[in-house]
Formats: sequence, C-alpha cells, structure tokens
Amino acid sequence: RQFSANGNENVVGAHFSGTNGGTMGVCVIGTYTSVSPTQNAIRTTVRILGYRASNRNINPRGISYHPSSQKTLYNICGHRDGVGATECPGTNLYNQLPAIRNRVYALLNPPVVANVSADSISDVKATLTGEVNPNDSQTEVFFQYGVTPQYGNITIPQILTSGTSFTGITADIQNLT
Repeated sequence: RQFSANGNENVVGAHFSGTNGGTMGVCVIGTYTSVSPTQNAIRTTVRILGYRASNRNINPRGISYHPSSQKTLYNICGHRDGVGATECPGTNLYNQLPAIRNRVYALLNPPVVANVSADSISDVKATLTGEVNPNDSQTEVFFQYGVTPQYGNITIPQILTSGTSFTGITADIQNLT
C-alpha cells in the first residue's frame, strides 16, 4: 500500500542517511537476512518502482550520480548502498535487486508480437508462427490455442534471451479434433 502526506507523493523520507533529496524509498516490511520476501512482495515492489520510473523517466537498469551523497548508484538500489553500515534490506532481498531491476525494465518495455499466423492447417494439426521482439529482456513465448475463445491449451514455452530485433517463433500443434 502506498502512503502519502496530504496527497503529496514526494514526501522526503529518512531512508538515505540524511541525503534523501532526489531519492525514493520503498519499504518491504520484514527481515530478509534469513528468509526471502514473498513473490507478492516482489511483484508489488516491481509495480511501485515501475510506476515511479515511468512517471520520472528513470531507467530501472541505469546508474546515476547522487550529488548529496557523492555516490554513483544503481537507480534501483538497496538501503545499504546509501547508508553503508546496515544489512538492510537483508541479503535475501538485496541479492534479488538485479532481477527486480530487470522486471521493472520489462514492465516498462514489454515484448512486441507481430505477424502471428496459422499455416499447414488440417483437421488434426497446424503450424503456428509469429515474430517476437523481446525488447532487451528475457522473454517466455508460447501460443494459446483451442476450440473456444477461452483457448484452453498452450504450446511448450520457448525462452528468448534479451535482444532488440524480431525473432521468428514456430510451434506445431496436433490432435485438434
């Protein structure tokens, strides 16, 4: 849940050791030295960071100089990066920050799908083709198909590593009757 003071989303916190200007703090409540945050906590953190990165035109994978602290930091970093003498946010969350940066980036730059078609169609099989641009993020690709608008079936997922050009995807489906 996001809190604000008098409708102002830009309240200055105390998360960056007295040099809080130009920063935003996200609190993931818990002690993540011995346990990992839940997937729901990670998903919500990604959404909050995505919202702010989008509004402020911040590159989630970028690095910036923070003049007040005189540090060069990842745009999405942990409390310990600014303060130094703390375990916060805990190693189990801190080690997930690279993946969180990538998920925020992917949220803001979703893959693009084009030219989807079905070829070699018969009563029992077809070949599905399409093109996907993963927009520089690892992307899981699959086709949904079925005899109703709810589909009900998916092809075996294929993983595209990061890239910025369209890649052809093909899947053969069978037993259509």
